[in-house]
Amino acid sequence: MLTPDQRDDLLGRIKAFYLAPFRALAAMFRTFGRNRRRLRDFTRQPRVATVLRYGMLLTLLAWLLIAALNREQQDDRLPDALRGLWPGETPGAAAE
Repeated sequence: MLTPDQRDDLLGRIKAFYLAPFRALAAMFRTFGRNRRRLRDFTRQPRVATVLRYGMLLTLLAWLLIAALNREQQDDRLPDALRGLWPGETPGAAAE
């Protein structure tokens, strides 16, 4: 039999073992929240907000330009690659 001190020590070690993942998860959530606040404060600065806004606008315009320039090319590479992910489907086969 275990003495009361040994039993308390064993229960403490078991408790610490099972609490470790939850403590790690709590630390990750604290870090995530802290980083979100820092990023929010950083992006609310007037000059940073303007640079981000124009950067997103330029990226959107670049993608629209790429889509407009490639409109004539009906390339089947993406559908073929997706069909190749499923067993029994062969790339290049017509979709039914």
